[in-house]
Amino acid sequence: MILSRVIKSKMDRTIKFVFKHNGQEVEFSYIDNYTDKDIICVPCQTMCNMSCDFCYLTKHVGGIKSKNIESSSIFLAIKHIWQNLGLSKNKRPLLISFMGSGEPMDNIIEVIDTMKLVREFYTHSKFAISTIMPKKSKNMESFNYLVQQALIHPELKIKLHLSLHYTEDDIREVHMPSASRISESVNCLRVYGEATCNEIEVHYILSTDTFQDDNAELQLSYKLGQILATVKKHVTVKFMAYSDEQNNSKRVIDSCAEIIVMYMKNQGFNKVEYYKPPGNDIGSGCGQFIL
Repeated sequence: MILSRVIKSKMDRTIKFVFKHNGQEVEFSYIDNYTDKDIICVPCQTMCNMSCDFCYLTKHVGGIKSKNIESSSIFLAIKHIWQNLGLSKNKRPLLISFMGSGEPMDNIIEVIDTMKLVREFYTHSKFAISTIMPKKSKNMESFNYLVQQALIHPELKIKLHLSLHYTEDDIREVHMPSASRISESVNCLRVYGEATCNEIEVHYILSTDTFQDDNAELQLSYKLGQILATVKKHVTVKFMAYSDEQNNSKRVIDSCAEIIVMYMKNQGFNKVEYYKPPGNDIGSGCGQFIL
């Protein structure tokens, strides 16, 4: 990994670090959400071939090579960011979040190995993986490996994030063609949470398109309540403001999001929040890891 450039957001404290890796650019983002932790959002692949149509990377499928990034390279980039920003002075917990370019389940061994390397370097670190639970033959093999490693290494405290974004399988299939069926994905989330006692989370994108029908907020919260019934007691439901490359996070109607959060809480979901991805002006939102 060779550092190519550093880009700072003018909107918040997000900083993007662009590295050269075997001739390709890979991007990492440091995020400070004004909370009690430092966050580094990292890639696991040089591209993503999942082809979700709301992701900026999808337009580059076939044009940019998708390669797994080895754990040693990811670790070196994380270490560089850590030292460059002097994070040791903060003495805050460090969250390494695999939400950058790529699908973690397609590179799960290197992802877990990265966590082990970071944990040796910084003992107050914890980790998160964001996945669509891809519908490939090796999907369950990767998932089982994740569960196994989370049990063997409980100190890693790996939070599992499921990118859901739709409530109907046929619609989700159109927009997220590589994702497993909703029931299968949620069941994996349940199994992981029950087996490891680690945190589990569901992500759902909101935009003005979400609210075109009357009572859309009530309909969406009701459907999600049914879908997530088996994980209700333990899951965090995070609604996310849609951000695209044209900086259109304003598309989201904040008041509608607040209503959905209220409806979900009324159904007994205690951990529900509305989140606006940071660093939108430098392309650090989910699916924006190419400037």
